[in-house]
Amino acid sequence: MHSDRAFDADALSGLRAQAALHGLRIVAEHGYRAGHLSAAAAAEQVSRAHPAYVFAFGSAPEIEDLARKMDRSGSGAALLSSVAMAGRSVFDFPERIAARTWLSYPSALPSEAEFGPFGGAMRNAGAKIQNVALQSVAYGAARVFVEAMKVAGNRPTRASLVSALERLNDFHSGVVPPVTYGPNRRVGAVGSFVVRVDPATRQQLAVTGWMVPAEAR
Repeated sequence: MHSDRAFDADALSGLRAQAALHGLRIVAEHGYRAGHLSAAAAAEQVSRAHPAYVFAFGSAPEIEDLARKMDRSGSGAALLSSVAMAGRSVFDFPERIAARTWLSYPSALPSEAEFGPFGGAMRNAGAKIQNVALQSVAYGAARVFVEAMKVAGNRPTRASLVSALERLNDFHSGVVPPVTYGPNRRVGAVGSFVVRVDPATRQQLAVTGWMVPAEAR
């Protein structure tokens, strides 16, 4: 299930590539215009196709709506998405669906030892943590930018900033695996953790280590 948003379309493209590499068959596809999801129609399509997994690429309310409709229809499929898309709405999923929900998580989890500086920075700024995955990645991006600016010198230009980024090697931001860039490497860290949902404690718990897509190995 996916909307026509560019972000969701990019996720869909990645899914198709990985499915082909791993020999997974996509049995059905439900596209819709952003903000105009018929979750009932999507859940009905899920019921007809009998998939093992449903990948949901949309906004948090849309994914939650789908989860509720899947629960009502008695679907036995697992629900897969991203923390960046589903956000905290996953804690309000029906219990049966929540037990079979797995999400990609782009940063280290709050329980990780290196996560402390991010939490400290948020406290010092008086900022409220509302979506820890997105906010921690934004923090990591800011750390990368500041480090590159230090290397770029007192009178940085666009060219000197790009050059500084390209020399960044094994940089630890504290929230994602070490970042490395280069002239032919524009993505610093490719991959994510996979987490499950624990509605009782309203937490996301890691079920894997850092995983990298097959084509990026």
